[in-house]
Amino acid sequence: MGIVQHMMEDRDDLYGIAADLLEDVGAIKTCRIHGNRYLTNESRIKNAYKMGNFKITRNVLECDRKVLSDAIKDLAGKLFNVCPSCENVMFDDG
Repeated sequence: MGIVQHMMEDRDDLYGIAADLLEDVGAIKTCRIHGNRYLTNESRIKNAYKMGNFKITRNVLECDRKVLSDAIKDLAGKLFNVCPSCENVMFDDG
């Protein structure tokens, strides 16, 4: 396996951890129908940072704090406020 593939897997793992933290603190949810994650409570994002730092301190997570914080920020910034698939179904004119 090449280094680029390892880097992509590491990035995917990191974003998975970030998503799990955001979901654990109630900042995002996963659509039960489509499996898409969406932002439900932006004010709880800061709690994901805190939980991530706590887990790193307790050696539950092994990653760089800044890298994890950046992943949380990036992921939260890309999410919609509703499941995009549900929104497409609700507002489909066809």
